[in-house]
Amino acid sequence: MINSIVNKVRPLAKKMISSRLRPLVNRAYFSILGILYSGNSVYCNCCNTNYRKFLPYSTYSKQVRNNAQCPGCGSLERHRLMMAFLRKDSPLFSRKNRLLHFAPEDVLQRIFKLDPNLSYLSVDLYSPLAMIKMDIMNLQLEEQSYDVILCNHVLAHVESDIKAMMEMNRVLSKGGWMVVTTTIDFTKPTYEVPGPLTSEERKKVYGQEDLCRIYGFDIIDRFSGCGFEVDKIDYASKFSPDQQKKFGFNKEIILLCRKLD
Repeated sequence: MINSIVNKVRPLAKKMISSRLRPLVNRAYFSILGILYSGNSVYCNCCNTNYRKFLPYSTYSKQVRNNAQCPGCGSLERHRLMMAFLRKDSPLFSRKNRLLHFAPEDVLQRIFKLDPNLSYLSVDLYSPLAMIKMDIMNLQLEEQSYDVILCNHVLAHVESDIKAMMEMNRVLSKGGWMVVTTTIDFTKPTYEVPGPLTSEERKKVYGQEDLCRIYGFDIIDRFSGCGFEVDKIDYASKFSPDQQKKFGFNKEIILLCRKLD
């Protein structure tokens, strides 16, 4: 019953509420929904709370994923997987770090802003959540000004991912590292149609109007050519199937990119 009401109201609310007010409305919405889904079957490591279940979530292609969205903070599977990696297997929170975050997700940005060890900046060309409007292909930032970069599901939407990779390498400090996620098909090479395409043409070619390419196994070579050493991490495999279900993780590959001296 609750899911049915939510699915009917959400599209209408998106049309009525401005993009700048939407994050605040979403937070209020999830704070109420979280109470309705109180329980002990699943656990969200973004808001550190147990719930009866995670909500289903509809993707861009209208395909519904079950056990996906936290009813308390709105986090998705990839957000929780990323937070588990950053907390358990990275030094992000254990020391002073300057963190640069592209296309910030609200649920992650709130965590980073509150951490006393992090000097945090989020940037994006279009997102109202970003602290500064900036092009990832032309960063108005000093060389070696950040120790860590977080770039989730951005590069496939950028006109020149190589320019973006070079810029990220430039602003990373010596010994700096970067976490990147994007949709990757490791059985094929990257599929990219040359030349400028309209939104309609992109939708026809890639299945989504704002995509510039579909990554394949050679994404590793792209990063290597821009001065990074890359580790491909199947982080969900560190957890049992029961744990993956309880924490609501997906099986997305994490690319850990270290700047080469």
